[in-house]
Amino acid sequence: CVLMTRQYRFLIDGYSWEIPGGRVDVGESPEVAAVRECVEETGIRCDDLKPLVTYYPGLDNFDNRTTLFISEKSEVAAPFVADDSEVVEIRWLTMDACMDMIFRGEILDALTVTGLLACKARMNDASFLSK
Repeated sequence: CVLMTRQYRFLIDGYSWEIPGGRVDVGESPEVAAVRECVEETGIRCDDLKPLVTYYPGLDNFDNRTTLFISEKSEVAAPFVADDSEVVEIRWLTMDACMDMIFRGEILDALTVTGLLACKARMNDASFLSK
């Protein structure tokens, strides 16, 4: 299953299902940032992260190197607390449900679409999962 967050987004004037994510603070590695952001947004701590994919959302005028990780180990680190200015709901969804939501246009966030499609592509790769 995939941990998803539901957040209000002004650009679409509605709610969006997304994977947990956020910025890397100065002096922080992308992996440490990923663990921190997931706990902050959901109360779930992911362990044994594996790099999934690194990409730039665009190469024209903004340096925003983005690294996504996958974890098969998680634990509740803190109770989830909904925040209207951040995450209003969390939910574990199956990969099939996520794929359906992408192709129905219900998941529109580029980071989430990229992460879910990359994860789906790697799911049957035993050498990737055993690293």
